[in-house]
Amino acid sequence: MLGTLYTISTPIGNLSDISFRSIEVLKKLDYLICEDTRVSKKSVFHGIKEGVIGDSVRIDDFSTLKGDIKIGNHVHISSFCSISGTGGEIKIEDFCGMSTHCAFFTAIEDFIDPTLTSPSINSEFSKTISGDIKMESASKLGASCIVLPNITIGFGSSASANTIISSDVKEGAIIGPKSRHFKTYGYRKVDGIKDLMHKFSKDD
Repeated sequence: MLGTLYTISTPIGNLSDISFRSIEVLKKLDYLICEDTRVSKKSVFHGIKEGVIGDSVRIDDFSTLKGDIKIGNHVHISSFCSISGTGGEIKIEDFCGMSTHCAFFTAIEDFIDPTLTSPSINSEFSKTISGDIKMESASKLGASCIVLPNITIGFGSSASANTIISSDVKEGAIIGPKSRHFKTYGYRKVDGIKDLMHKFSKDD
């Protein structure tokens, strides 16, 4: 993907000192990558509408990001992940992590009603379910998890490998696959996670 790369210095501790030119450049960016962020050259950004990638983010080989995506600080996206924000916004908050082959879908085809499925089919013959996805801070996804539209993954929760997340996940929940829906096995100690995040922020 060809484009123009801008490097913008930011005033530490006093954002009001930022220049007007810097603000104008920020307004027209397709996506923004903050300092200490490592994005593999083998990852793909496709059709990014409005994307912001925070500080200390790592995106590994062969991951694909497209659409309306916002990524917080200290986030790890492992190899072969697919994050598709073409049907809504995807927001991944601070300290989140996902293992290899995870997939986020903000738009999916209806496989129940009698409809046709193909990019070449007019909308009157197909039915798409779409919506936003929010992954709250300090949550984790095991390998090959699938997240469907209109989902909030609660703070400090974790999903084991191969979980299809088709409904909201409560704060601190530990979930795993069970038939078509996930099963909640217990809850993590989210207060301890909050303490760790606070300590990390003070030491950083």
